[in-house]
Formats: sequence, C-alpha cells, structure tokens
Amino acid sequence: MSRTLWLIVEDETDGFLMQEILHKRKISTIVKIRKPTGSTGGIGRLADQLERLIKQILDSMKPEDCLVVLHDADELTQPDRTLYQKIKHTCAAYPGVIHIIAKDEIESWLLADDGLCKLLEIKPRNWDEESKPKIELKRLLDKKRINYPSPTVYKAVNGTGDQFSPSMRQAFKQLRERECLESP
Repeated sequence: MSRTLWLIVEDETDGFLMQEILHKRKISTIVKIRKPTGSTGGIGRLADQLERLIKQILDSMKPEDCLVVLHDADELTQPDRTLYQKIKHTCAAYPGVIHIIAKDEIESWLLADDGLCKLLEIKPRNWDEESKPKIELKRLLDKKRINYPSPTVYKAVNGTGDQFSPSMRQAFKQLRERECLESP
C-alpha cells in the first residue's frame, strides 16, 4: 500500500524542502505539494484558500493518506496573529488535518541541519527562536555564492535538523504519531 502525504504549504519552496528532508531520511512516503493560487508565497493567500484546498484534497485522498498543512510561525516578525488564527481554526475544523508550524521560519530547520551547516562551515544549532533565519541563511549562502533555493542547498541537506530544532522534532513526532511516514 502506497501512502501519500498531501502537503499544503504557503510557498512551493517549503514543500520541496520537506520532500528533500523525507528523501534524505529514507522515508518513501509520496509527497504531493499543494499551494495557494496566485504568485509565490503568502500567509494571507494560505489563510484565504486553505479551506478550499483541504476540501479538494479530502475528495481525492485515500483513507491511508495524510493531509498536512505546513507554514512558518512568523511570531517574531508578524505581530498580527489574525491570519495564523484563521489557519489554526480551519485546520481544527477538519479532524484529519495535521497542522505543522515551523518556528520561526522553515529556514530554521535548514540552519539546524548538519549537512547544510557543513557546506556553510558553521555549527548546526537551534534557530527556532531567532528572528528571520531566512535572512541569515541567505547571507551565509551569498558568502559561498550559492542561491536559495537551489539544487546545491537541497543536495547538502541531510535531514538531521530535528536534532537541534524543536519545531522540526515536533513536526516529525506528529507525522509518526499519525503514521504518515513509510520507510522503504
């Protein structure tokens, strides 16, 4: 039986990163990425389109599949929590939905990843409580003349960020508890 993880993200880059982390951890679960329509990213588009996206996926998923909503917490940069509360309530309205929040941005998972940190020549650590880890990641990658996102970044990731990132550890705990992850 082939299990699919339906992954709703605010930006496709987040979905590609999650796919790569699962691949590097030798998890064979199929990942299907869905994002809001419109230009790239945006917590507002996610909040506005989330219910429609959930309903579309529920109509096509198999009983053994998992439906996950993944987004950044943005607690340190977005004081207005209205959109985040809307997402939380929408997820809660559908009991099968797994709501995963990367603190404070999903790039904190990358800066906690041993493989990427070796490429960047830094030590992995917890970035969950740091403001704007995406800016720090971009700064470090710019020093190496590496774009983000890029195949070079994805290739370097080894999926070990949960050793340092509590939010990534919590994400994988939720996925394991709901039996969403298959090993080969």
